[in-house]
Amino acid sequence: MSVAHRLSPASLIRRLSPRSFAAGFVVAALLVGGGAAFGAIPALNTGKFTACVNVSTGATRIIDYETGKRCTGAEYTVSWSKGWTYRGTWLSTTTYNVGDVVYSNGSSYLAKIQSTNQPPATTPTAWSILASRGATGATGARGPAGPSYATTVLGNTLFPTPCSLVTIASTTLTPSVQTGVLALGEVGFSANGSPGGISLYPWVEVTEGATIVGYHEASTVWVTGTESAAVSVTGLMLTAAGSTAILQPGHTYTATLKGGLSGSCSGTPEIVQSSLTMQFTGLTP
Repeated sequence: MSVAHRLSPASLIRRLSPRSFAAGFVVAALLVGGGAAFGAIPALNTGKFTACVNVSTGATRIIDYETGKRCTGAEYTVSWSKGWTYRGTWLSTTTYNVGDVVYSNGSSYLAKIQSTNQPPATTPTAWSILASRGATGATGARGPAGPSYATTVLGNTLFPTPCSLVTIASTTLTPSVQTGVLALGEVGFSANGSPGGISLYPWVEVTEGATIVGYHEASTVWVTGTESAAVSVTGLMLTAAGSTAILQPGHTYTATLKGGLSGSCSGTPEIVQSSLTMQFTGLTP
C-alpha cells in the first residue's frame, strides 16, 4: 500500500529537511507497505532516501531501494541525503560510520558501512567514491630565471717554477638547487725577465672529490723578457662530453683556477692580480 501526496519533488525535499531526518525512519515505516525494514530507509549503504513521483498527479511515495523496490514507468525517481558528516583526512585509527565523508590521496569518499582501518581506495565494500582525483596537468611554461649567485676569491702573487702546473686560486661551492655554473677567471702573467720567453695555459675545473665535474679552458698566452699579459678564463663549465656541467644540491664542489707553464723552463715568471669568480647560472643557492 502507498500513501499519495500531491507534492512536487522540490516540495517533498523541503518538507523532509535536515530537521526532519530524526523522524525519517518513522516516516519511512508509514509510507512503505508490506513490513518495511526500519534500517533500510534511509539506505544503509548511502544514507539516502529514495522516492517515486507520479508524472501526472505528483503523488509521491518513499521506497526501500536497497531491497529492490523501483519506481514504475509512470513515475520518476528522486533521492536525497539524510546528511553527510565530513571527517577530514582518512586515518587508519579512526572508526567511521555510514554517511561519513573523508579525504584520501586527492579523492573524497562516502562511508557505506561502519569501518576501521579500511583504506577507501582499496575497500569498495566500505567506501563509495564521491570525487576522484584529477589527472596531473601539463607542465607549465618555464618561468624567468631567478637572481644569480656568485662567489669570488682572489689569488696571491705567485712565482711558479717554469715548466710546471700551478694552482692560482680556489674556492668551494655548495648549491642548494640543481644548477649550471659559469667561471670568470682573470690572471695577470709576467715573464719577469725570463730568458727565451714562457707561456701560460690557464683553465678552471670543478671537482667533486677526485672527480672532475666540469672545466673551461682559455688560450695560451706567451710573454718574454719584461712583457706581461692579462688572461681571461670565462665560460660555462662543460663536461668531457661537451654538455653543460650540472651541480647537484647539497653537494660540495671545489672550483680551481690552474695554469700550466711551458717554454724555456728557466727564469722567474710571476702571476699577479688573479681572481676567480664562480657564478651559478640564474639560480640562487
